[in-house]
Amino acid sequence: PAIIMAALVVFVGDLVTRKRQLPNINAIGNPFSEQQLERFCFHHVPVVGALSYSAFSTNILAYKAFDELFTSRHLVVANCLLLNSHLGVGLYLFNTPTIRAANTRWRVMWSVYGSAMFNFGSILLWATVKEIIPENAVFRVGFGILSSLCFLVVGKKYLDHVDAKVVKSKPKSPQKS
Repeated sequence: PAIIMAALVVFVGDLVTRKRQLPNINAIGNPFSEQQLERFCFHHVPVVGALSYSAFSTNILAYKAFDELFTSRHLVVANCLLLNSHLGVGLYLFNTPTIRAANTRWRVMWSVYGSAMFNFGSILLWATVKEIIPENAVFRVGFGILSSLCFLVVGKKYLDHVDAKVVKSKPKSPQKS
């Protein structure tokens, strides 16, 4: 999933920085403007990623319930949720003001790294907590969703705080008199 995410983030980054152009499809009409593409990549995908992240927590904490819900396709669903989570977190990080100030190569590396640390760190925590909490599927699903929402909110607040500090610390350009 990390390689696919990195390739997608590079492609989107090139589109945003205008190093790459979308194919000319004016003959059939351009379905997306640049603003629509940016909104999709940096708003809708992160929202779907956050929902997938919360849903994926149930796979870790309440595996039997997840398996019963999706039967033979539970691994496909779990991997799709994890991929969506990686894409959502990665694209959100890629578009933060702090990371946006760097060149595309570093933006991609930091976004992939941040997404991997966030997602796999959560998986490690959930797998550890799973051994401690009661084996009640409803409790585990509730704990997974609440903890995932908590991690998402704390992570967003942290990034907003860092971005605010970076924006404040940028020197102002001298004004001409």
